[in-house]
Amino acid sequence: MRLDPERFLISATSQISDDWSGLSGRVDAALYLANSQEFYVFKGDQFWIYTTSDNQDSNPVLLSGYPKDISEEFEGLPNDLETVFFCSGNVYAIKGNVSRVSQ
Repeated sequence: MRLDPERFLISATSQISDDWSGLSGRVDAALYLANSQEFYVFKGDQFWIYTTSDNQDSNPVLLSGYPKDISEEFEGLPNDLETVFFCSGNVYAIKGNVSRVSQ
């Protein structure tokens, strides 16, 4: 899987674990924050943070200390998210017909 931060494109030509250390199988939701060049990946009750800031030509790097439980840094967000996005300084998470906002 090769990621292009400029276009947010993912080519599904390999397993996620080939390019994203610590991940395997399906993920629930992902979020890219351009200002910090970080990818947040949510799966079950955990999340991972990867960065591309120091490695533009290689795979995203998992930050030290991750994965963490979602509840550790995102109080009130449910597990098993369906989608997550950033808008107007807030992170919005959706599961079913319930949405949450984290500032």
